[in-house]
Amino acid sequence: MKYEVCAITDIGCIRQNNEDGFYINNMGCYNTSECFIYEKIDAPLIAFVTDGVGGSKAGEEATRLCIQTSQKETIPYDDNELVALIDKMNKGVIALRKTVDSACTLAGIVLGEDSSYIYNLGDSRVYVLEQGYLNQLSTDDTVSGLSGGNIDDNVDIKEPLMQYIGKEAVLPHIKQISNMTQFLICTDGLTDMVSLDEIEKLFSEQNDIKKIAALLVSRAKEKGGLDNITLIIVKPVKEDGNNG
Repeated sequence: MKYEVCAITDIGCIRQNNEDGFYINNMGCYNTSECFIYEKIDAPLIAFVTDGVGGSKAGEEATRLCIQTSQKETIPYDDNELVALIDKMNKGVIALRKTVDSACTLAGIVLGEDSSYIYNLGDSRVYVLEQGYLNQLSTDDTVSGLSGGNIDDNVDIKEPLMQYIGKEAVLPHIKQISNMTQFLICTDGLTDMVSLDEIEKLFSEQNDIKKIAALLVSRAKEKGGLDNITLIIVKPVKEDGNNG
């Protein structure tokens, strides 16, 4: 199976530095005001976003460490290997926190030939686009998220995180998934600014994931760009080589 993958990270309009980052099959972006990647990649595929936790002084350092840790490892084959990789990231950031206040969220997918998974810690999200609608596969590590409730993304209330990379004794959310259509992985810098209805509308109007990704970032910045904005779109490539 081959996938189109497009990723963007952007500092936004307000923040002085970008604490977000992303990782795709050994390609990582972090500590940069903006970065764009578009590739066609054969399975297995691993992709994730990270976002410095609010309140920590150097979230970008946790982001950097997660990406660098992943670059030293092979793509997880099953959920046990995925748990082991997340554990390595977490232990690395826990050690880092002894010298600098740093933590981050994590949300991503592993698409293998045999098994595929989504995973997250924190409130960065993984969505699947099915029949024009975005369904959230990840679990927000907030009181309302863990209880199955919902909070409007476009409000000023930000619930404290119950789990994140850099906290002792975390239990990552890992779900095995079947073959699906398109995935959107993103930090809250996107979903706090742009409603799901608006995101779904862009997916319905555009087929080119590079255009969709760029428009999503532009829309978030038009609405204030109050946080760093990072997203990854993953789309299966049809067997005949056409992407329509």
